[in-house]
Amino acid sequence: MRTDPSERIRAVYEHGLQFAGLLSPEGILLETNPASMAFIDAEREDVLGQLFWETPWWSTGEERERLRREVGRAAAGEVVRYEVSAVGHTGKVSVFDFSLVPVRDEHGEVEAIVAEGRDITELHHAREELRRSEARLSAILTGVLDGIVSVDQDQRIELFNRGAELIFGYKAEEVLGEPLTTLIPENFRASHNDHVRRFAEGPENAMLMDQRGAIQGRRKNGELFPAEASIARSAPGGQQIYTAVLRDITRRREAEEERERLALREREARQAAEAATRARDDMLRVVSHDLRNPVTGVLMGTRMLRRQLDEGDPALEILEGIELAAERQRRLIRDLSDVASIETGRLSIERRPHEVAALVRSAVHGFETLAEQRAVRLDWKAVGDLPPVLADRDRVVQVLVNLLDNALAVTPEGGRVWIEAAADDGQVELAVHDTGPGIAPEDQARVFDRFWRGEQASRRSGSGLGLAIARGIVEGHGGEICVESEPGRGATFLFTLPRAEPDA
Repeated sequence: MRTDPSERIRAVYEHGLQFAGLLSPEGILLETNPASMAFIDAEREDVLGQLFWETPWWSTGEERERLRREVGRAAAGEVVRYEVSAVGHTGKVSVFDFSLVPVRDEHGEVEAIVAEGRDITELHHAREELRRSEARLSAILTGVLDGIVSVDQDQRIELFNRGAELIFGYKAEEVLGEPLTTLIPENFRASHNDHVRRFAEGPENAMLMDQRGAIQGRRKNGELFPAEASIARSAPGGQQIYTAVLRDITRRREAEEERERLALREREARQAAEAATRARDDMLRVVSHDLRNPVTGVLMGTRMLRRQLDEGDPALEILEGIELAAERQRRLIRDLSDVASIETGRLSIERRPHEVAALVRSAVHGFETLAEQRAVRLDWKAVGDLPPVLADRDRVVQVLVNLLDNALAVTPEGGRVWIEAAADDGQVELAVHDTGPGIAPEDQARVFDRFWRGEQASRRSGSGLGLAIARGIVEGHGGEICVESEPGRGATFLFTLPRAEPDA
């Protein structure tokens, strides 16, 4: 049994379209299909006979006004097609590919208009997502500073981002469709083509352009520059696409070269400094050896002469002056020798257990007469029981002597200089206090520098090496030394020594 063609058309009309309707040239709805009625949950008699743009399918005045205009165009004989959104009875918004097609009579006059809508909501969403993805990709390609260049299988440029424009100096429109060799120095083109060929034939889908180092690029102005690049391939639609990500490393290369130059200069300066240090050490050894003996001879001679002169002899005063000057020279020679030993790490330190009280008494004993002459009170006290320290006796006494000498030199008549000692967490801390003028905050960081002399120290004789030597000796014992002072309230020099273990 054959189906009537009109029945087949009716079936398509009734069930095959999301929206189908027939309008008069004036825009009156003459017919519609069940799917369109279900969309708005209405009956045919509710809408037939109404102006199409006043029916419930159109929710806004803007949509109704546009539809009225488009119906007028269709009534004039134009085929109209556009996308429109409509809200169904469930509140869901659907997008339709909507068209108005004029139907003409035998005289060519428009006698009706066929309205048709296909639901393209999913397609619309997919297109919107594609547009957003393309916008995101475009933003990434535009914002990234690396150059991104894509070429087809014939190595003609298809993509040239903003980073590539900045690197090469070309605008994208200048190079799109051009061969990639436009961006490659002539003497590198053959090796580049060979590299791409091997990459195309190999199993990898991504790799560095040159595993051995940087490649070379060519700017629009002809300038060559070093670059790092990686390349990836894909085959959309069966067509090979190669995408390279390229980074200009000119500045990095310049920075590396500058670092190399600076490192070379540093090595040369260090070698020169080491040579100067060796020369200085040689000189100090000569000074220590060649001057120590004559000075010792002078001291021995003055003491022998002193024993041969009678009390009250005017020559005794001259001999005392010579002896004092010789003693200062011997001390200076010793200080220079100690500084050289400290700086070269050859300071001799022989550690043995020693009682702290014995070390302090040895240092204080030599200053008792001087303190009495200057009317300065000199004493010391221990806080709690003190364990023995593991130290070089002579070196620790030398530190205390240097600190006491400085303290007595700056303490005024009627003042006080004293030493305190206390055990503290595996070590012993010794402090030399004075009631002198104190040390300015800006000078405290420099007091242990070689040859540095503060305002008070500059008023008296001395080499300016005593505190530097004290620091070297203390650090040689594994301890620390520092100064605490407030101008007008004296100064305190503190240093630590390791405790001697019972089996030391």
